[in-house]
Amino acid sequence: MRDLLQEELTGPPATVVIVGKSYPIAFTMAAAIAYKKATGKSLFDLAESKQISLAADPERWLACLWAGLHQEDEKGEWTAPLTLPQLKRLRIVGSQLTNIDAAMWAAFANGMPKSKEDADPKDAAPGELEPVPSLKASPGLIGSTRAPDVVSASGAESS
Repeated sequence: MRDLLQEELTGPPATVVIVGKSYPIAFTMAAAIAYKKATGKSLFDLAESKQISLAADPERWLACLWAGLHQEDEKGEWTAPLTLPQLKRLRIVGSQLTNIDAAMWAAFANGMPKSKEDADPKDAAPGELEPVPSLKASPGLIGSTRAPDVVSASGAESS
């Protein structure tokens, strides 16, 4: 069951549709650890996150997608429903890649704290650390900075 406070802070859970099947996607600490193990790089490094691009570096992009798919199971272990080798073997057409990319970056931005421009000044607690700037546009999105009309970050289809 999803924590209501977490949902209030980050919005509804995001999903990504991969070859017709919907998977939850979130960028938790477990996802950051999985990405670090797969790439040797940190998702917390802003310069690194700008390098995660489907067009420029599909392998890094795929590692980010795979990391975001990690979910906690009943035993408290974090696993992804698809392995990196399985993701590498998928045949996905360009429009599907664009949809996956948009949903992935929406989930990534969903987990980021509000930027100063987005935050309500009365929400900040005294002595609170300055938040990490949120991503305004999807750095990895091909040719667009918004999710396609076909699939939203929540996975709901629109007409």
